[in-house]
Amino acid sequence: MIDDIRRSFIIRFLYTFLIVINPVTAAEECGFDSAGQICHAWAEATNANLPFVRQKTFETCWAASVVNLLRYVGVPFNDEDQVIQETTGVPKLGSASEVSQALNQTYIYGSGRTVSLSVERSTDNYTSTSHSLDNLGIHNALKENRPVYYGDLNHAMVVTDVWSRPTPFGLQVIRMRAIDPAIGSVRDLSPNEMIGTYAAIVNFTFGHRNAGGNHVSTRNTCLEKRIEKCVTACTDQYGRSQQECEQITCRPGVGENMDWVADCSEDN
Repeated sequence: MIDDIRRSFIIRFLYTFLIVINPVTAAEECGFDSAGQICHAWAEATNANLPFVRQKTFETCWAASVVNLLRYVGVPFNDEDQVIQETTGVPKLGSASEVSQALNQTYIYGSGRTVSLSVERSTDNYTSTSHSLDNLGIHNALKENRPVYYGDLNHAMVVTDVWSRPTPFGLQVIRMRAIDPAIGSVRDLSPNEMIGTYAAIVNFTFGHRNAGGNHVSTRNTCLEKRIEKCVTACTDQYGRSQQECEQITCRPGVGENMDWVADCSEDN
């Protein structure tokens, strides 16, 4: 009887202080500490044998993080130069619009295989053009095994883990881990690094390169034409600056441009 009571108490104790959700469908652990409830959500790397890459230059953390995002979901892609070629053209600091373009792009890897990225939800506090992804959204994405592309004012990374507390004002993130392309591995972020300016959840569609197709896919060409047409109308008809049009008004996957990626994919 004493053993039964002790066993029952231990079961109730574990149930009260540690909740584990099946990692097959969700990766989350919740428990309590002196400050209250805390939950850890994380995304599992699809292929643990794929090492992460280091950025090639000081300016290209954004491009290397696209590579690491793909590698985390199991794509054997390591071509930072291709990411740069499809967006900025040369190694340089990526603007918010260029990062968005890199995350709404098709890349070629292996023997003619392709992977098309499209932003499902994002928040851009740098240009204030989108605010559809909050702390709860990041937590839930990781719980669903979806790493999050993330950037602060100085650096771009891929978030793999968050520890959060529920508050009356929403979920408060108290700890984060991310793939840092400066070192090519996962590390904890500092409090300042957790004040993000950009975050995005990305969808992936896999296919094969069209026979005889050139390096830039027809889907990417379609997006480039839409951006060019939008920028022309934005500057000529509405008198806005080239920079404002490129970085805010004419970014794919944002606001009224949300359907551009899907439309271009259907056309091809």
